[in-house]
Amino acid sequence: MGGCHGFAEKNSFDMDAEVILFIITGCASNEIYRADYTTCTVSSGSQCVKHSLQKHNANTDSEFMLGFVEIDDQGQLRDRAQMRALIDSLLPDCC
Repeated sequence: MGGCHGFAEKNSFDMDAEVILFIITGCASNEIYRADYTTCTVSSGSQCVKHSLQKHNANTDSEFMLGFVEIDDQGQLRDRAQMRALIDSLLPDCC
């Protein structure tokens, strides 16, 4: 009898641990992460975390632009304006 009771307690504990693990790892905010669509120059004092357009190594031979376009779990754009901002930032350089 004691063995069956211990087994049930272990399963309950394992299930609780799995639920907590799922909640911690399986949930993400359902909002856009980079909501500022202006270009930010990354430096030691400015990490540009909320910017979807980031210029790295400004005014050097290794300068580059990093652009983010966020999609949801269904593959839909979070905000079409974010994609438009990236395209608009690239067009003056190419055409």
